[in-house]
Amino acid sequence: MKKLLFLGAFLVALISQPAMGQTSRPNVVVVQLYYTGLSTQHIAITRGEGHTEDIQFKNTSPEEHKAAEAYQRVMEKLFAERYTLKSTFSLGTNANVTLLFEQRR
Repeated sequence: MKKLLFLGAFLVALISQPAMGQTSRPNVVVVQLYYTGLSTQHIAITRGEGHTEDIQFKNTSPEEHKAAEAYQRVMEKLFAERYTLKSTFSLGTNANVTLLFEQRR
């Protein structure tokens, strides 16, 4: 009976947490929003070292909403690829923002 209880406890512990060797690294995407001039804005999407896509656009008048439209396209694409927003942070006071996304399994 003692062996049966020990074996049952061992199996429950084994099932409750996956082995570290079986888990894969999370797929992370970094999105940076930044400005390089008075009206020039950038969105940099990094999927790993050497895999960065830079989207540049200009807002020439206050009526144009190119920034919001570009942000919406990027977010829609990431959510369609099953990414979720995990963290945000800003460096300095010049409106540079970094968004961290992780892919859901």
